[in-house]
Amino acid sequence: MIDDVRGWAGQAAAAGGVVGALLGNHEVQLMAAHLFGTAPVPGWDQAGGFRGGWARFGGRDSDLRALTGEHLAWIAARPAMALVDGHLLVHSDTTAYRAFGDSVAAVNTAVRAALAGRDPAGWLEFCGRISDRAAFRDGAAPGPDDPVAVMLRTFGGAVLVHGHSTLPKHFGVPAAQVREPVRYAGGRVLAVDGGVHEGGRILLPRLV
Repeated sequence: MIDDVRGWAGQAAAAGGVVGALLGNHEVQLMAAHLFGTAPVPGWDQAGGFRGGWARFGGRDSDLRALTGEHLAWIAARPAMALVDGHLLVHSDTTAYRAFGDSVAAVNTAVRAALAGRDPAGWLEFCGRISDRAAFRDGAAPGPDDPVAVMLRTFGGAVLVHGHSTLPKHFGVPAAQVREPVRYAGGRVLAVDGGVHEGGRILLPRLV
């Protein structure tokens, strides 16, 4: 998939467009598995360490063996968030990004520093933050200090767009009925992970 995205980015650039990718939990877990393997992780009772945890969430040894220095450098250069035309783009539906900084630039800088670290305890905390979810689905009426409002006020934008939490598993959309993203939290959040590995589909919404 990394090679596919890199190829699409090149094709888009040649046509005068842009294809980008945000850093997500699977990339972070892949790098942790590469860096630390099966070594025990202090404070985490996971058989096989980071590699065991990564495998438990669908990681494949063939992908790990195929990693090159170019792949690792590409992953390390991915932003954790972006602000595009009033849309705050993040991978995970979490407020944990605020632990990295109070602006898009600060978050991305802190995440790059975390990716360069080699302390397993630091990586465990990093993985936990980037894998968190469901921060915006408490069902409460929208308010000026609710999690969505805080994220948008901190980082900018009028709508927060995320993946990570799939529509079939986490939003109750039958896989065969996945056709479009789910807008929730008073219209301020858009969930776009169609859950293709759950029988759903890849969604390519137009953000307006």
